[in-house]
Amino acid sequence: MKRSIVATVLLVLAALLMIACTGNKKDDTDTTAESRQTTAQESDPSADSDEPTTTPDKETADETTTGGFAETSTEETTEESKLWNPDVIAYYDIDNGSSCNTRPDNGWFLLYTESPNIATKDGHFRSATPLLGTYDQADPAVARQHLYWLRAAGFTAIAVDLTNVIPLERCESNDMRKYCRGCMNNFEVLLREAKKMCDEGISDVPKIYANLRLSGENTEDFLMLLGEYRAIYEKYPGQTYHLRGSDKPFLGVFIDWELMNRGAEVTSAIDLGTYFEWRFTNGFLLNYAKDDKKGGYAIDADRKMWIFAENERGKEEGSYLPIYTAYKGGKAEMMAAAVAVWRGWETDGSLWDAMNHRIGGKTPLERTLAGVYQYQPDYVVINRFNYPVVWMSESQEGMGLWHSTHYEPSVELGFTMFNAVAKEVRQMRNLSGKAPETVRVLHDQDAVLSIDLSSDPLEYRISKNTDLSGAEWTMLHITSGISYESLLGNKTLYIQTRNLFGESPITEITVQSTEAPEPTSFVFDFSPNGNGGMYRKEGNAWVTPESFSAPGITDSAIGGNVIYASMHVDEDASVLSSLETDFTVPGSGTYAIRFSYMKNGTSPVIRLFIDGQQIGSDIDMNNGGGMTADSAELGTVTLTAGKHTLRIEAPATNSGRWEIFLDALFFVPVG
Repeated sequence: MKRSIVATVLLVLAALLMIACTGNKKDDTDTTAESRQTTAQESDPSADSDEPTTTPDKETADETTTGGFAETSTEETTEESKLWNPDVIAYYDIDNGSSCNTRPDNGWFLLYTESPNIATKDGHFRSATPLLGTYDQADPAVARQHLYWLRAAGFTAIAVDLTNVIPLERCESNDMRKYCRGCMNNFEVLLREAKKMCDEGISDVPKIYANLRLSGENTEDFLMLLGEYRAIYEKYPGQTYHLRGSDKPFLGVFIDWELMNRGAEVTSAIDLGTYFEWRFTNGFLLNYAKDDKKGGYAIDADRKMWIFAENERGKEEGSYLPIYTAYKGGKAEMMAAAVAVWRGWETDGSLWDAMNHRIGGKTPLERTLAGVYQYQPDYVVINRFNYPVVWMSESQEGMGLWHSTHYEPSVELGFTMFNAVAKEVRQMRNLSGKAPETVRVLHDQDAVLSIDLSSDPLEYRISKNTDLSGAEWTMLHITSGISYESLLGNKTLYIQTRNLFGESPITEITVQSTEAPEPTSFVFDFSPNGNGGMYRKEGNAWVTPESFSAPGITDSAIGGNVIYASMHVDEDASVLSSLETDFTVPGSGTYAIRFSYMKNGTSPVIRLFIDGQQIGSDIDMNNGGGMTADSAELGTVTLTAGKHTLRIEAPATNSGRWEIFLDALFFVPVG
């Protein structure tokens, strides 16, 4: 009898989990959403109105914990919130990383040199460095981290920007084929990781949809592209986004203004088939909207449009004109907001209403959302999660750290913008939240902790000291876990986490790994095939993605290979160039360090630093002629086991000398 009861309970729980993860037909419990550029289509529940007939309720689940996540949703809906609970969508870029493009910094543009100020030099740069580093979106761990963050922020959906891809069959160059194939792969990686999280019992994982471009009226190529992405959609029916009340997966179709000028006729002239629910989309659509006599402007439902970005100023200083797409009955369907606004209320000559520019005490995010709160649409897109771009001659892309649209956690801004966006998203959706509970360790192996993530912790700090003195807040990487390798030798440690709402109590934990390893000889190999491969750059510095053979280098761990880097400084010799990377020390102790490298006629003087302290003297890598092998003794340094930071600087006086050829650092215990 007891076996029968248990079996019945397990069947019920399995059914509930399947319901939570099903998404082929969006039911009344599904409240996902889209993002930035997309266009959305609504099925007509009646002849007079195309507004949805139901307001989705939140999913529920049991209170067990799976994979570190509580199955119970952290989202709570009050009676008041049922009046307005929009789907909020993060606009998301998918083309970052060397698997997708040939940008110089691991598939990213170089960091601009004027940070945090406005750019003064033209060129394509990035305005910030993600906390995840210059990552590759082909990496499932990156996709999973992004999904975790956006879930914690309260987003219901992710709109993936694929507006620069074309059908693989139409790619004429290797670079274009790499780009298009890479974007397609990254899109599937995101969907695949979302499915895995759902299969693990994690609730409220954002749904996902694509924004594809229709170039002119070239429907032949577009339908070819549509077929490529439909094949991916069909693999992940539970992860694709659906509009409320629709049984079709959603798609955004980015179109040119020339096509939009044809008005509602376009919706019947262009046949996109019956598989997708879709909307046309673009930005700056005031010319296609009508004055609603209430202070805003509405785009007719017949146009089947969604808004990407708007910047029309309102009457009051700092305000923005509410522009929305409307249902047939006139109710607002969709609106867009942004963390910064190009050609908005700018005062510094940048053409940007910057992320930190307050007018009346409010940021652009708050001011672009004012109309959203007024009109309460069903769908809200917030621009732009991971697009830290600087491009002076194309100022609409970005002009600086604060003068561009990005809210992914970054080295420069930490969680500042992410938390600001999350606060607004959760407020719109009436989602309650609280600071993390006491830290609960789920796994402890090889000096790495995995903790319960049910309260959405974003950062942690860990120490051997009860007051956590000396411990810095660090991004919580949900795949890598929390390393305490540098604290080995201590049986008792103290840990604390924090999220948008505050800090957890300081928790005392007893760890499994306690024996501090003895110092032992090791080699840091600069090559990507060795220890190197992830370099943070400043100024005009970059690293080749591959190493190559060099004469005279015989004692390196990689058998005679070096990596080539550039440390070029500007003509005015005023900009410091640097490379920075992390390395791991196997055991605490004092080490003698030898640096192996190549001299050359175009090489500069460099300085090496470990954890901010220079090691050895300045090294002149220039010999006035061809390449020759050399090495330098850098003295001794005392290091704890665990991660440390290596930095190479080329002083600004090295104008005209830029090439460096790096082999390895050899660490030998002394004493």
